Amino acid sequence: MAAGVLPDYVCGYSLGEYAAAHLAGAFGFEEGLSLIIERASALSVAPRGGLASIYAPRSEVEQFLIPDVYVVAENSSAQTVIGGGKEHLANVMASIEFAGYTVQELAVEHAFHTPLMLQAASGLSRTDPVRIEEEASRTSRPRLISTLDGMPGELREIRSPEHWARHLCAPVQLTKAVSTLVNCETSIFLEVAPIQSLAPLLRTHLSREKNISVLSTVPSGFDGRSVEKFVSDTAFHLRELGCAAAPFTFENDCIDQSERTLVYNDNAASASAVPEENIHLAKIREIWAGVLECEDVTYDTNFFACGGDSLRAAQIVQRLKKDIGIHCTIRDIYISPTPRVLAGVIASADAVSFPVDDILSLPNGLAVRYQSRADVDYFYRSIFLERSYAKHGLHIKAGDTVMDIGANIGMFSMFAALEAPDVKLFSVEPVPTLFKMLEFNLADVCEDVTLLNVGVSDRPGVATITFYPNSPGMSSFAPDRMDEEAILTALLQNDYKANKNSVISEILFRSSEFMDSRFEEKRYECSVISVSEIIAQYNIDKIDFLKIDVQKYEMRVLGGIDIRHWPLIRQIAIEVHDKNGAMNEICLLLESKGYAFRAEQDSLYKGTDIFNIFAWRQ
Repeated sequence: MAAGVLPDYVCGYSLGEYAAAHLAGAFGFEEGLSLIIERASALSVAPRGGLASIYAPRSEVEQFLIPDVYVVAENSSAQTVIGGGKEHLANVMASIEFAGYTVQELAVEHAFHTPLMLQAASGLSRTDPVRIEEEASRTSRPRLISTLDGMPGELREIRSPEHWARHLCAPVQLTKAVSTLVNCETSIFLEVAPIQSLAPLLRTHLSREKNISVLSTVPSGFDGRSVEKFVSDTAFHLRELGCAAAPFTFENDCIDQSERTLVYNDNAASASAVPEENIHLAKIREIWAGVLECEDVTYDTNFFACGGDSLRAAQIVQRLKKDIGIHCTIRDIYISPTPRVLAGVIASADAVSFPVDDILSLPNGLAVRYQSRADVDYFYRSIFLERSYAKHGLHIKAGDTVMDIGANIGMFSMFAALEAPDVKLFSVEPVPTLFKMLEFNLADVCEDVTLLNVGVSDRPGVATITFYPNSPGMSSFAPDRMDEEAILTALLQNDYKANKNSVISEILFRSSEFMDSRFEEKRYECSVISVSEIIAQYNIDKIDFLKIDVQKYEMRVLGGIDIRHWPLIRQIAIEVHDKNGAMNEICLLLESKGYAFRAEQDSLYKGTDIFNIFAWRQ
C-alpha cells in the first residue's frame, strides 16, 4: 500500500478471510485478533478430526464419501479437499488411494469447514459483536468477497459473530468467489502471503481469461529466483500494469540479518555503491535529465519520482544505445531506477562472465548442454536405452540421410549420428536458446550436419513459438496452457502409479504451483519454411528417416511436403497429438502415399492424446 498498490477487493481462504475482513474495514486489528482468539477457544469443544487433499475432481471424490466425511473445498478442477472424523476420514482416504488416486493428509486436528464444527460455532456465535474503530470504518476500504458464499459481504453482516460461526462450518467457496471477482471486472489478482498457495490455484481457475494477471509477493517452492529478485519482478509487472506508483527495495532487518523486510524507499538505494569515476555514470545522468526534462537530476534521482513511465523508459533505452552503445531494456530501467544503480548494474555486467548452461555427462559418454534436466533424463532413457525410434523395423544404416524436425537439444540427432557411420544430418530447431545447445551438442558428434534455426510449416513465413524454459519439450507454435497442464499431470500420475515416488506425490499436491513454474513462457518470432523448401534448398535426393516432434503442428509439417518429394522419404516417426481427428487424418495421408504404419501409445502417456506413428515404405 505504501508503494501505491491499493486493492479494490480483498478475499481470503479460510482463516485468511479474517485478515481480508480487517482490510475491508469490518473491524480493527485488535478486534479481529480478539475474534480469532475466541475462535481458538471455541475449538476446544470440537471433536477431533482431520482434512485430506485428494488429487482428483470433486465428481470422482464424492463417490467415496461416507457419513461423517464431507467436501471441504474444491481447490481446482483436479484437486479436492475433504474433512471428517479421524476414523471415518482414514477409511475414505484408504479407499481413494486404493483406487489409484494420490492422497495427502493435512497437518490439522479438526475437520474445519464441515458440520463437525457446529458445536464450536455455537460458542463462537455467542460472543459479543466486534466494536469498530473509526479508522476501520473508512469508506475508501476495499470490498470483501467472502468465501462463505462467494459474494460481496456487507460490513454489518461481516462484523457479526454469526457470520464467523457459519464460516467455520461451511465449505470454502473459492470458485464462486473468483467468478464474482471476474464479473466485477477484476484484471489483477495479487496474493499477499508468507507462502505462495492461492496464486497457483487462481491461475488454474483463470487460465482461459487472457486479460487477467495473477501475481504473488513471494516465489513458489519450484521457483529458482531469490525473494528479492521475485519481488522486483512482481513490482515491475505491477508498475507495467499501472497499479503501483513506486519501486520496491529490500533492506536488512535490524534484529536478524538473515531475515529480509520489504520496504518502500524513495531513493531505491542500491546495495552496490558506484564510484563517481564510473565511465557511464555522468552520461546516464545526462540522459536521465534530458528525457525526464528535469534540470536538478542527481546520481540518485528516482525515475518514478520524476514522473517516469514506460514511454520515457523506452526513450532512455534508445538514448543509451545510440549515445554510449549500452544495450538494456525497459525492465532494466524499472528495476534500476536511478543513474547510480543502473551504472552499477552495467558495470557488473561488463565485469562478470556469466556461466553458460549446465553441461551434463551422459552414461554413454556424451557431454550435452541442456535446458531441463528432467527432459534430458527422459530423452536419454527413451531414445538411447529404450531405442524408442528404432521400432517396428525402422532403422538407420550407414550413409543414411536423417532429418530431425523439432530437434530440441539434439538427443535424437545424436542417436542417429552414433547409430551408423557416415550419416548425413539435417537438424531443425526454431527456439534460439535450444538451437545454441543443439549446435554445441552436435559439434563433435557428426561430421556432416546442417543446422537450421527455423520452424517448419506448410508454407514459408513468420510464426510465434511459445517456449517453456522449464518444460522445453512442450514448447509449441500452437500453445494451449490447459492442454499442456493436462498432459504433464497425466505423465506425473502415470509415473506415480508405476513407481509410488513420494517426490511426485508432493508435486501432484502442489500441482498448481508446479505448473506455474513449468509453464512460465517466453515467445519468439521465427522464420518458418516447409520440408520441400529444405529439400530444394539443399538438393536433398533422399530422406531415409524423417523424425517429427512439433507439439500439435505435425499436420502443418506434413502439409509442406510436395507430392514430388514424398517418394524420397523412406521412413517416418511422428509424435501425434490426436486433436480434432488428427490421428486418423495422418494415417489416411500416409496410406495414400504408399506407407505401411503402426500407431501406438507409450504407457507413460496413457490418458493423454499423444501417440506415436511409425511409417515405412512397402
